[in-house]
Amino acid sequence: MSAFVRAGDFEVPGDSIVSLTLRSDLTPIPLTVEANFIRDERLAAELVEGGVITVGRGVEYRIMKSVPSFAAIGEQQGRSTAAIQIVAYLNRAHEISYRRRTAVVKENATLGGIYAACGAQVPIAQDFRVPRFACYVGETPSYQIAALLQEEGGAIFWREGSIRFARLRDLQAGEPVSRIAASATTLIDSQFLERHQVPWFYSVRPDGALIFGNRSRERAVMYSPRKDEMTLRSMTRCLITRRTATGLFRPDINAGDVFEVDGRPQVVVTAAHHVASAADGSATRTFSKFWLGEVDE
Repeated sequence: MSAFVRAGDFEVPGDSIVSLTLRSDLTPIPLTVEANFIRDERLAAELVEGGVITVGRGVEYRIMKSVPSFAAIGEQQGRSTAAIQIVAYLNRAHEISYRRRTAVVKENATLGGIYAACGAQVPIAQDFRVPRFACYVGETPSYQIAALLQEEGGAIFWREGSIRFARLRDLQAGEPVSRIAASATTLIDSQFLERHQVPWFYSVRPDGALIFGNRSRERAVMYSPRKDEMTLRSMTRCLITRRTATGLFRPDINAGDVFEVDGRPQVVVTAAHHVASAADGSATRTFSKFWLGEVDE
């Protein structure tokens, strides 16, 4: 644990880490950290908004939120201890979380070019070209990139130091990293919510005729300009979270991996790996939780 977190130029002692959760998601910022540390003067100087910490195998995270708490959370060597809670984003991608001071408009650009234009320096291992991208003044690039991925019917995930793009169907067809029984998961099923949250889309051709996406179900309806029928159909294709699974500490399984649940492939939408030490007097715990989704249209 002592080599698990580095703040500035020193390793954070294991007995200073109360808890730490590493998350990976199928989102434009694919890695985040939430952590709670026992406060001391040296750590307080490093764990500030804008600071950088290194977690695990050399991955750097930018601290986006730091909340010191001077209320006692326990005792250490007979003295009351205070805490510092932080939330941090993957450092190489954190710039896309800020609202834009200037607009970014790109045509026939790569995903990597869009990240770079928005201030992020993220290596893209599996890239693709985008006909048009626009993030205007006051908008947040991560939201616009997420909308772009929806139009492409795909998702991005973090692997071996870079971002990779894959179509949702290709993700679900991947080789399972684990096979589990449905009884080991918690089912999430609400057709009512899906009808409210997953819309179908329509657009208008240059001649004024309407074109539609997948409208085979009763859903919310949204207009999207300058789209063809294939894109409109892709925009309704999404991953619906069906199950959660909590169990052993498996930091080797992350968003984009596939579980086989009673023979059905389910994509890891979010993976959270939690470590809680006995620094605040509670029991030591380690576990992983996975949110598993199926492609729905």
